[in-house]
Amino acid sequence: MPRLGFGLPLVSSVQESPITLIEDLLWEDIDTNNNISVNYQETRTNSVLHSQDATDAEAWTKAATSIDSTLYEAPDNSTTANAIKSNNTGSRNYKITQSSLTLTTGKTYTTSVHVKKQNLGFARIKSHDGSTAFRADFNLTTGAVTNTTNTIRTQVDAMDDDWYRCSITFQATATTSSAYVEVFACAASGDSTPNVAVSGII
Repeated sequence: MPRLGFGLPLVSSVQESPITLIEDLLWEDIDTNNNISVNYQETRTNSVLHSQDATDAEAWTKAATSIDSTLYEAPDNSTTANAIKSNNTGSRNYKITQSSLTLTTGKTYTTSVHVKKQNLGFARIKSHDGSTAFRADFNLTTGAVTNTTNTIRTQVDAMDDDWYRCSITFQATATTSSAYVEVFACAASGDSTPNVAVSGII
């Protein structure tokens, strides 16, 4: 089970909590015939660096957020989750981003995170191939998925202690080495700019 999750302390736990990152954040999900492999993943290579350590400054860019060294309980009961927090009053666009990822036109990828509700009740997962954005908003109270854009499928798995594993699957429309993934803390579906200051975001 992935240990990294985006959990916004929301207690705070992408290591895993208030916003916690998770391993296998972005992976290629195809079989040898270039078909999406729903139940069996013939290839699954994590493309995201430090996917279980959102504190890494070189791998993760933080917007209006800070991630301290305190670790929280993750979905697998290990103490490996990071909390994503706002870093000043009036901050907007709470998110963490990893860029310079390589995607290939026509291939199918999945971006997944573990998230837990804290002070804000929604998380947005977004990937971008330099040409097209792929995203969905996840309700961290009900597990509902809304505001989807250009995804092949979305999935939500409820886990212990109010954790959710949320994912989007998409087909890249461009070949690039500057793709990126982002996880936002949201106040509501469609709202990625909550103008609040809280200690734990998601």
